[in-house]
Amino acid sequence: MVLHERRSASSTNQQLNFQGTMFQQNVDSSRDNRNQCNDDSENEQEKSGISELEAAASIAKAIMGAGSFALPWAFSKMGFIAGPTFMFVLMLFSVSSLDLLVRCSHMTSVRYSSIASTSASTSTSASTSTSGLSLEGSPKKSAPMTSSPHAQSYVDVARSIFGKSGARLTYAASISASMGVCGSYLLFIAANLQSLFLGDEKDGGLSQGNLIVLILPVAVALSSVRNMKAFAFASCLGDISVILGMIVVLVYGLLYQSGNFGKDCIAVGSINTMPLAIGAIGYLFLIHFLSLPIESSMAHPERFQSVAQKTFGACGVVSGIFGVIGYLLFGNETQQIVLLNVQGSIFVSAVKLLLCIDLLLTYPVVMRPSIVIVEQSLSTIMESPTIMESPKALASKTSARLSVPWSVHIATCALLGICAAMASIFVPAFGLLSGLVGGVSQTFLALVLPPLMFARQHHLSTNGVDFVMRLDTRGKLLLVSGVVLILWTAASTWNELS
Repeated sequence: MVLHERRSASSTNQQLNFQGTMFQQNVDSSRDNRNQCNDDSENEQEKSGISELEAAASIAKAIMGAGSFALPWAFSKMGFIAGPTFMFVLMLFSVSSLDLLVRCSHMTSVRYSSIASTSASTSTSASTSTSGLSLEGSPKKSAPMTSSPHAQSYVDVARSIFGKSGARLTYAASISASMGVCGSYLLFIAANLQSLFLGDEKDGGLSQGNLIVLILPVAVALSSVRNMKAFAFASCLGDISVILGMIVVLVYGLLYQSGNFGKDCIAVGSINTMPLAIGAIGYLFLIHFLSLPIESSMAHPERFQSVAQKTFGACGVVSGIFGVIGYLLFGNETQQIVLLNVQGSIFVSAVKLLLCIDLLLTYPVVMRPSIVIVEQSLSTIMESPTIMESPKALASKTSARLSVPWSVHIATCALLGICAAMASIFVPAFGLLSGLVGGVSQTFLALVLPPLMFARQHHLSTNGVDFVMRLDTRGKLLLVSGVVLILWTAASTWNELS
């Protein structure tokens, strides 16, 4: 009897061992197939990514736009020697801090992928060892999942390093930058339409504030379009309109202002007027909140920094030449939008109108990140998970892009549009508004946050803010420069408005 029980137990153990071996082989085979699928997916993604030339065009579009026409005015405040010099230094700082931001993105992605793999392995083991998941056995937090090692936004990187507080701070800076840029677009459009068709308020025409109110409903309606592919042609239109605008300014100046070339122009401006130009230059080159999506969409993301350096250099040369010549041509009469110095032919009016249309179509593209940020917060509140939802349902809800009702979407677009319009009315000068955005919000995202994130990433074990004391020389230089520029720009803009 005992012998029979031992043989039965032995037979049962052998059967279990055989089944365990077969199960392990199936798991290994499944894992190999999954890895093969991931490799194939990554290879397919690499093939479908944008080329280096396309990435360079995207970076150039982010740098050169309406802000390019404020450079002659900025150089009139800094001087035709000090202005380009500062622009070159700021450009170097921007490229250096952009390298830190991209490296932080890569490091957090690798850590997230490792956490996700561990979580997936643990979940698989738990599901095979039990007949089902009980409520108490379900994980309290799901590991962040990324589709690729480089598919992270600026806010994602800040959240992974500094937690919710870092994400909220980045949210605020990104939204303020987005609304400030859109507000400057509304100002640019209103000023040019006023010069083209309506005349100044003194001549019986509409004021810029009234024009902004009239333009706003059109801008809000365009920003409500959820498919951004509808505005893809605006990139090409923008490049053409900016180039034509620069050509018009230079040709007009050489034909009608060459006799005053360099008259009363200064090489180095006053220390009191320089801060007004700092933000206008930063408005062009501090594009960090737009850079990570470009880098992550490249077929070869490892080449992004090289592409960025070359593109920044080319844009710096073109912008510097245009800014200096524009200032030397118009001298002390250089307006905050140098296009307003140009009057005359139908061709000139057509170019101005083309630029206005381009900015109106670019408005929804720039406003889109802020709309998504607000709607994701609202959707998280409206679709908060219930205690009975399974981990799989929670994971799918987290990874999926949450949407809000159409009425909420329209209200969000209108609210953000009103905020942008209020910014343009409160700071009714394109140079001042673009300078305030570039000198505060964009400077914070470009020169302050990246070195702090990089230092924190390398000193995770430190307590509190001790990691700040471990910044290297480059990090300290970027951080101090960013803080000084923010305070200097904010103070000078406030004094100018007062």
